[in-house]
Amino acid sequence: MAPQTAPLDPGEAEAISLAVEIRASAVLIDEKKGRRIAKALGLATIGTITVLELAAEQGLLDLKMALDSLQRTTFQITRPLIDAALKRDAERKRRKT
Repeated sequence: MAPQTAPLDPGEAEAISLAVEIRASAVLIDEKKGRRIAKALGLATIGTITVLELAAEQGLLDLKMALDSLQRTTFQITRPLIDAALKRDAERKRRKT
């Protein structure tokens, strides 16, 4: 593992270390500290909400339903982040019609 990842949870540290090892261009990570370390190591970061938004753009899921389901898990997300994602989704849908 990269020494810079020591302060992270094991899963995040492993994800970043693997991304560095395989020379990935990005890593999926949500925690702020993990994002900061990944960026310092030259990785782009993408979060769960962005992945869900991209899937919604492609018609693979309903974003509101996905976010509702996500909130029923241990995933931590603030109401303003949810509202912002739903607003972007509504704007995208309006542009499409």
